[in-house]
Amino acid sequence: MIVSVVAGVITAAHFPPAPRAAAAQSVRQSFMTGLHAGSFVAAATTFAAALVALAFLPARARGRAQLSVSDELEESLSRTAGAHSPARQVAASQR
Repeated sequence: MIVSVVAGVITAAHFPPAPRAAAAQSVRQSFMTGLHAGSFVAAATTFAAALVALAFLPARARGRAQLSVSDELEESLSRTAGAHSPARQVAASQR
C-alpha cells in the first residue's frame, strides 16, 4: 500500500513543474481518503458483529437468583467432585 503511494509521488515528480505539486498532493489525499473509508468500513463491521454477538449470546437462566462467586464455585465443585473432596471442604471453609 505504501509502495503505491511512493510510486505515485515518484510519478508525480516526473510531471512538468506546474502540475507536479498538485499531482503529489492528489496522491497523498487519495491514500488518506482510502484509509479513512477502510477504517470506517472496519468500524461499522465490528459494530455490526458486536450487535449480532449480543443478540445471540445466551443470557443467564431466568428465575434463578444471582449467585455470588463463592456460591458458583461451590456449585461447580459439587458437580465435578465428590461431597467429601478437599476442594469442597476448602470452598465451604472460606464462606
